[in-house]
Amino acid sequence: MLDRVRTSTRDQGDSLLITSEDVKRETAEVFSKQFRKRDHKFDNELPDNWKHEYSPIHEINPEIYNSLMLQPTLNECLDVVNSSSNKSAAGNSGIGYQMLKHASIDVHNILIILAGLCYKAQVIPTQWKLTSLFPIPKPKDWDYNITNTRPILLIECVQKLTVKILNNRLSAIFTEHNILKGPNYAGLKGCSTLIPIHTVCNIMEDARKKKKELWIVAQDMAKAFDSVGLTPLRRALQRIKVPTQTIDFVTELFEQRQIRIITAYGLTDVITGHDGID
Repeated sequence: MLDRVRTSTRDQGDSLLITSEDVKRETAEVFSKQFRKRDHKFDNELPDNWKHEYSPIHEINPEIYNSLMLQPTLNECLDVVNSSSNKSAAGNSGIGYQMLKHASIDVHNILIILAGLCYKAQVIPTQWKLTSLFPIPKPKDWDYNITNTRPILLIECVQKLTVKILNNRLSAIFTEHNILKGPNYAGLKGCSTLIPIHTVCNIMEDARKKKKELWIVAQDMAKAFDSVGLTPLRRALQRIKVPTQTIDFVTELFEQRQIRIITAYGLTDVITGHDGID
């Protein structure tokens, strides 16, 4: 229950906000900072050591993406609907996955046309730009500190299905043509982090048996998804030669989206998400 918020300032130290106005104002301010525009430094010339990282990969044939943005088929639509979870919360419209699973074929044909138009025009309905955010505590006592929560955005289920179809197509292309390599492959369907975990365990076991010194560094990416810049995201997709039409659609999902946070006192004022992905 987000009914009070702990704040800390250099002058006044810790304080606990309990009024509805203070809680909603502070909550909106904290999440506004999380979704702020990042100083991605792409507006100027990239350093030499980063130019290569974002240069298009010559070995990739852009023709592999030729069918990526075609209107979805009925089978694709039914597959993503049937594989969705009934427990997922609905967006502002109240249309959840269970409702879509019981919809007629005529409804699914309408969803197919809608998705196809979104792909073709690289835009999404205005209603999809307005989302509600629910802060979920991390697996520890959050102690009324908003930074100890994980933001969950309640996105329209129809929007998620539209994106899921595109994601499935991209995943199939990446797998078939071996586009994602190194540690990136773990995000593909049928892959996992199991192999790198086994590799690390074997290295540790070898060092233990042979009594060799071993150092392991682990990096915890705080607010990792919230801090993804849309400009670096665009450049990363350009690197693997994803079509401009697809890149424009993906970035349109996140640009200037409007977010309201759910508190015990109702929704906060709208904040704008300038960076970060849902």
